[in-house]
Amino acid sequence: MNLAGWEPAAPDSPAIVVHAAALRTALLAGAPSEASRPMVVLLLSAAALVFLVRGLGIALAAALLSAIVAFAASLLALRGGLVLPVASIFFTLALAWGARAAGALRPTRGR
Repeated sequence: MNLAGWEPAAPDSPAIVVHAAALRTALLAGAPSEASRPMVVLLLSAAALVFLVRGLGIALAAALLSAIVAFAASLLALRGGLVLPVASIFFTLALAWGARAAGALRPTRGR
């Protein structure tokens, strides 16, 4: 990406140009801000609800759909200047589905 108009087209830019672009972003307050903690806790709690879905296949579909929605929401929030921690949401979804799968595979007692 050519960050400076005076340099020839190349796949990389000089470090001083990259630092100048980062400094301009910081000085103009153009960097996105981090999402508030209560919003993150709310999103993580919603992701953990995948554990409550009964069927293993439906739980997997719900986890995948939730991951896609979380990724799309993070892109929209980033466009608005807000950073959402998508990795923690993905980890919570995977952990909730894994716990549901472990519970579904546990042998049941016959009566």
